[in-house]
Amino acid sequence: QTNFIGGGINAITKSGTNTYKGTAYIYHQNENMRGDAIDRETILGAREKDQSTTYGFTIGGPIIKNKLFFFANYERTNKEYPNLYGVDSGNSKVNTEQAKDILTMLQKMAEKQGVAFNDYFSNQDIYTKSDKAGLKLDWNINEFNKFAIRWSLVKAEQLSGGGSASSLNSYAYSYPFKSNTNSFIAELQSRISPNVSNEARVSFVRVRDSRDIKANLPMISITGVGSGTVNIGTERNSQANYLNQDIWTIEDNLTWLRGNHTFIFGTHNEFYHFKNMFISDKFGSYTFKGFDNFKAYYDDYMADKLDPNKAYMNQYRYGQANTDVTGDPNWASEFSSGQFGFYAQDKWNASNNFTLTYGLRLDIPVFFDTPMENAEFNALSEKMGWGMKTNDKLNFSPMLSPRVGFRWDINNDRKFILRGGAGVFTGRIPFVWVSNNFSGTGLQLSSYDSNNSSTKGLELILDPSKQNANADKMKVTAGNQNIAVCSK
Repeated sequence: QTNFIGGGINAITKSGTNTYKGTAYIYHQNENMRGDAIDRETILGAREKDQSTTYGFTIGGPIIKNKLFFFANYERTNKEYPNLYGVDSGNSKVNTEQAKDILTMLQKMAEKQGVAFNDYFSNQDIYTKSDKAGLKLDWNINEFNKFAIRWSLVKAEQLSGGGSASSLNSYAYSYPFKSNTNSFIAELQSRISPNVSNEARVSFVRVRDSRDIKANLPMISITGVGSGTVNIGTERNSQANYLNQDIWTIEDNLTWLRGNHTFIFGTHNEFYHFKNMFISDKFGSYTFKGFDNFKAYYDDYMADKLDPNKAYMNQYRYGQANTDVTGDPNWASEFSSGQFGFYAQDKWNASNNFTLTYGLRLDIPVFFDTPMENAEFNALSEKMGWGMKTNDKLNFSPMLSPRVGFRWDINNDRKFILRGGAGVFTGRIPFVWVSNNFSGTGLQLSSYDSNNSSTKGLELILDPSKQNANADKMKVTAGNQNIAVCSK
């Protein structure tokens, strides 16, 4: 086995039988089903709204008796609890009245700019919910071959960005994180001879993770409002963020019984395709240090008296895709990779009470795509002797994993059993990190970051599609560029 560090869990899914069977269940818990006092002393907040519900069903049976069977299941889970740090909750360290004033001022500035700033403060409940479903078909082809195909779905959603005691967030700042996973697996088990059997498996997994933002708004963050920070608009890292994964797996295991040895020879190969969009600050992000600085900007802006030599804001950030290179303002880095695995194992029943298992695994990660060439950076790298290029393909060395384990039934009566083992285990490569090499060549994306005095002359633009007006002002000054490259 591979792609885990520390431990692995093998799960066997249910199958249908010659008898029709089904189950249904529901589990529910809320704040009224728990105590609210210790030693007859009431605990404040112990009965705050908090509910969790899980329900589902299973059903299985024969399509053709002794030949073809089905099994299906469904489960839904929903957990909700109140946002303890919402506006007027009493738990926030943020000055609520000033926070409301900030939102009102933003809406007035937006009206002057001719745009709608549809955001507000709310005490929306925090939730986690999911739907799980599955369907399995088992086919007894003949005495020597069995075939199974299985589909499963996990559809989950969680509200993030609810805030904290020192952070008061608007409705648009929080976002549902959605994750949908569809899995398809086909398996053929064959008995070739009394001593030889084979198991072949093909699977496809489709994963779609995204932040389902509620509005396209710039982020405005004001620190020092009371004893905390006010965040309004769309959270900066969520403005353009999703990850799509398509994973194919082809696996085959041949088992050979010979005397007191059980040999397994196999291969496990995975093929990945990733599409990752991550454009921070796509709608613009503004930070003001203190309520008074924001109020000063508002007063001067509404009176058409902005001072171009005054730094009203503490930081401005903006990111965009370079459409002359990408052709798409919502560009996402895209690449394919894989991992080939080969292994052999022997399970030796050395005696009636002692079993020794040992084996060797070889894994070979590969990349099928190459990042884009940045000719200017490559020329500079050669001149400086860095020895790196943006279009270098990441190379991996083959990974060898020897392993050994034993099982000793000390008295041969199953009362005292000692197990042990040692080996090398490797985890799956964090490919989402490697995607930086495809998006960080310095060609597809541009990012702007201005701090303190360098924000002079910048304005608070509440139209997410017009942030280039500030970016154009920043281009005239010197800056830095970050480029991601492979060192090996």
